[in-house]
Amino acid sequence: MEVYQALISTLEQQNQLITNLLALGAEKCSMIREADTVFAIAKQEQEIVKELQELEVERMSLFDVVASGQTLVEWLEKTNDQKLSELTGSLRKNTVALESLNATNEQLLHESLAFVQYSLSLIVDTGPKIYARQGPTTSSRSFFDRKV
Repeated sequence: MEVYQALISTLEQQNQLITNLLALGAEKCSMIREADTVFAIAKQEQEIVKELQELEVERMSLFDVVASGQTLVEWLEKTNDQKLSELTGSLRKNTVALESLNATNEQLLHESLAFVQYSLSLIVDTGPKIYARQGPTTSSRSFFDRKV
């Protein structure tokens, strides 16, 4: 039973880390236009993901001891443990929510990047070239020199 309890403890830790990722993802969503904040949040997320990967390796080895030769679904059907059922259900729910939040944040980042690119194109004038004796010159002034 010690291995079984260790497995449950590992699953609880994974669920807590995923909950932490959800909180960070929600914060990132609200602060998407603050580059420094988003960068700091992404760094925290990377640390949590690293912890999750370590816990996943531990969970897989514990699962192999507890339910050798069975798939997770088969083992869960045979176990009939209410706490384990609730825990795996919570893990599934949180993982799906995290995937949805990540997709939303990715879309917001793409939209933000598109806005920055559009703003930059308004600032940088790429007007037609006028040729004179000295060579090509631009017909209007620009804030930035840009090589095309």
